[in-house]
Amino acid sequence: MANGSDPPSSSSSSVVSATNDPARNMRVHADAVPEVVVTGLHEVASQHTLMEAKNRAMLSREIKVIELDGHKKYDAWKQDLQLKLNEWGLMEFLEGTATLDADRAAIDPNYAFLFGERKTKSFSALALSLSIKLREEFKGPIKTQDPAALYTALKVHFERGKENPIYLKREFYSRMLGRHEAVQQYIDGLRAIRHRIAESGDTITENELGRTILSNCVDVYPTVAIKHTEWAKSNTAVNLDVQEAVIQLETAEQAQRE
Repeated sequence: MANGSDPPSSSSSSVVSATNDPARNMRVHADAVPEVVVTGLHEVASQHTLMEAKNRAMLSREIKVIELDGHKKYDAWKQDLQLKLNEWGLMEFLEGTATLDADRAAIDPNYAFLFGERKTKSFSALALSLSIKLREEFKGPIKTQDPAALYTALKVHFERGKENPIYLKREFYSRMLGRHEAVQQYIDGLRAIRHRIAESGDTITENELGRTILSNCVDVYPTVAIKHTEWAKSNTAVNLDVQEAVIQLETAEQAQRE
């Protein structure tokens, strides 16, 4: 009080003491920094542990998707597939966006193993959802065991001309008999396009199919095509039986062989 200044309070003393004590400051930083680092490592490790637990739970569970057997079920199948695979974070393998962290894989064999198992799981769920007929039809992409390759092939097949019968009909009417093509293969090709048109919501009648079979063979059997054209001019209201058209073309094929 003699010098006219108030004595420092106890709280002020502690602040000064803490600030002016180099040894204490060093101890504070030495204790605090590792604590932050260790806490961060614990959080990362905890996240990895949770992710591994989720992956292992997924690997032990059967992912059953509704069966895809044709165009009519494609939309429902695709929606079901996406819902069930997104639940386990597997759609990225089908979409080709899944990436393996090479640095982490080099130091964490378990991570690399689970990545491979997740890829296999996504492929199995996709391939097993296909009907026996489709498995045979897509045996090429299936042999690759690449979920992205198989999924892409399926989308290309089922989504081309989807909901656009105009393009499908254009494909149908431009389907010609090839010079070295068997008649049965040609007819099967037309029937396959007709089936896709039906699944898109439009139709090709038996009459249209029969007339197209005979008119589009002109490059190989011009006599048959010309004869049909002359008949068609005066029989526009008459339905042509498909089997009759097939017999005409097969007869021409047999005669050419002889």
